[in-house]
Amino acid sequence: MTGRTAVHFCRSLERSVHSPLFFLCAVLFEVICSLYYFFVSGFFSGNAVPDIRFFFAAFPYVSIVVIPLLCFPSGDKSFADDLPLSSFVRTFFNFVFPFTRFVLILLPLVLVPLCIGFFGDIDAGGIIAGFALSLFYGAAAVSLSVFFYTIFSPPKAFIVSAAFFFFAGFASLSETLRPLTFAYRADTAAKGIVDTRDIVFFCAVSAFFLFAAFIASEKKRGNFFPRNERCMHAVILLIIIFVSLNGKRYYARIDLTKNKTFSLSDYGKKTLSRLTSPLTITYYRSPRIESVYPSSRDVYEYVKMYARENPAVNVAVKDPDAAGISDVLNRFGILPQVFRFGKGEEVSLFSALALEYQGGIQTIPFIVSADRIEFDLTRCVKNFVDGSRPRVLILTGNGMTLSEDYSYVAPWLSLQGFDCIEAEARTLSDYANGNILIVFGASKLSDKDAAAIEAFVLSGGSVLFAVSPYDADIKSTWNIKRTENFALIDLLSFWGISFESSLISDSACAHIAFANGESGEGRGQFENIGYPLWIAIPPQNEAKRGLTLFWSSPVKIENAFAKPLVLSSPSSWKVKENSSDGASLFQTNPFALQNARPPAERKSYAAGAYFDGELSGMYAPEKKGASRIAVVADQYFAASLPLSYIGGEAGDYRNLDFLTRVILKLTGDEGLAELQNKGSVRTLYKTPDAASFSAAMKKTLAVAFVLVPLFYAALALFSAAIQKRLLSCIRRAGK
Repeated sequence: MTGRTAVHFCRSLERSVHSPLFFLCAVLFEVICSLYYFFVSGFFSGNAVPDIRFFFAAFPYVSIVVIPLLCFPSGDKSFADDLPLSSFVRTFFNFVFPFTRFVLILLPLVLVPLCIGFFGDIDAGGIIAGFALSLFYGAAAVSLSVFFYTIFSPPKAFIVSAAFFFFAGFASLSETLRPLTFAYRADTAAKGIVDTRDIVFFCAVSAFFLFAAFIASEKKRGNFFPRNERCMHAVILLIIIFVSLNGKRYYARIDLTKNKTFSLSDYGKKTLSRLTSPLTITYYRSPRIESVYPSSRDVYEYVKMYARENPAVNVAVKDPDAAGISDVLNRFGILPQVFRFGKGEEVSLFSALALEYQGGIQTIPFIVSADRIEFDLTRCVKNFVDGSRPRVLILTGNGMTLSEDYSYVAPWLSLQGFDCIEAEARTLSDYANGNILIVFGASKLSDKDAAAIEAFVLSGGSVLFAVSPYDADIKSTWNIKRTENFALIDLLSFWGISFESSLISDSACAHIAFANGESGEGRGQFENIGYPLWIAIPPQNEAKRGLTLFWSSPVKIENAFAKPLVLSSPSSWKVKENSSDGASLFQTNPFALQNARPPAERKSYAAGAYFDGELSGMYAPEKKGASRIAVVADQYFAASLPLSYIGGEAGDYRNLDFLTRVILKLTGDEGLAELQNKGSVRTLYKTPDAASFSAAMKKTLAVAFVLVPLFYAALALFSAAIQKRLLSCIRRAGK
């Protein structure tokens, strides 16, 4: 390229940026993506999770208009029209200019997902992978639009390009056409995965349509290729198609996520290596499941990757609607999920895994993402090679029932791979050492019962104590009184874990719709307010996604070998007993508490404890034994009624996840416990209360809707200043 050509090229490139059209496209792209992420996906409306995939999900849709606009001719002559360049070079330059605009749009757009750092942890891998593949996506989309602008007039080309991108979105609903759509290919990177199949696809599309645009440009100019050149062109196109097709057979996937969500951990590999016989994994997958859950694509990909780790693992995919499959599903206990599509259409969809090993069968009844798949697969394999499922004994010591008041516990633990047995204190001696016991509440447990639990612990049993010095009337008034029997509380105190005579209150708390007692137009009024006695435990080591505790007391740890299990947020404080109120020791009315001013001094409190070591007997002083015990200062954290208050329509399973985690910890299986929430995104632990969330929200809106558009405006002004210098250079070059 000569000096004059280079100057003309730079001027044309600068002119492509210094235009109202570019500024319009840039602001439109950024604003729509931000609106989709922060508002449409529910980031600011209660469903907020620092998950970047929802941000990149908007790219294909906003590109329907933006990409054709970026390729729209500026109206003035390009430098290529004044210089003796070949059609291929002209076509390439017609691609370079809009693609450069697209890159310049993406650069400041990085600031938007970085705003997640105001709320929680940023998964840099997802951001890097998402923006990296966005470049390939942009190249393919621009090359396609360039082709349409080559064969049609600009207005018609704009309409055709936009229509193509629009209808490509509907093509993603088709099982056959979905792999050919841009949105489908871009979805993987949004999760933090770099997949060479997607890169090859976008590169092949770019090369194909750029070459097609070159051929169309030559024919438009009246140039006809001789036979040998036409053969060469055909060979080139065939090579592009061949490379694209073989990219599916030979590929690599790089997992850039922080927790390596889509990779097999060392613990998973070690467990898988213990297989001594063939393991068959069958994925029962409805054809339409991906249209409802796009993330179900990851399930099959993960299972295939899982099988490559051990030749003994065989994978099969079966359509649940095929002949004879329904009987198999019924035998396995796999039930469908019913979904409603337009006009009242109801469809039963399956997405289940069945594992068969040495005549045994275990199932994962419904799975639509890879967030927990390694945990589920590993626990199934572990149960196979161990020859049994871990057993959990459950004792309700507060007069409540397992079947009604704790109705979620047994079914949930069963799904997690445990066998649950409802036990009584007097029968604990019938169970062998190594079992896990859960005790909910202590008000109905006598000294004799406490002695039986002590004997269970000293004989090697592990126990989760979900107990409190207070009982709440959870079905009616929420009044709180002291527990009727302190036998078990005293035993825990003897072991160095006691409870303060107070409750933890926290501005980081559960928000619930309460009836305010007023009415209007014949209907009761509800108000969504925070209830500070239902504290929100922030994400931490033993509660990866956090949890909610109901009327929890601070725990005093006086055993040198015990440590806190969970801590409340730094915005919490203690509430002392109110002896003046005979009905309740504490003010529990949510509307009264809403108006209460928290104290200036606030800090974190231990709401649980964990001990692993040797204990001495209080009822049997001569006995000692090594055991593990966990204490949660809340007997209601797994109770059905309070969980239904905080769950909403989608359900809140964090407390039950925490229950599983603690049980695994008590079994000593820390490796499996770490896999439980491996793929789960971190919650917004940096914004535990409404004030901090509001401040973070304001900063985010300022970045997304003020700072980034100002950057584009500054770029336009900078471009205008450069234009003057380029004009003078062109004049000098022309002399």
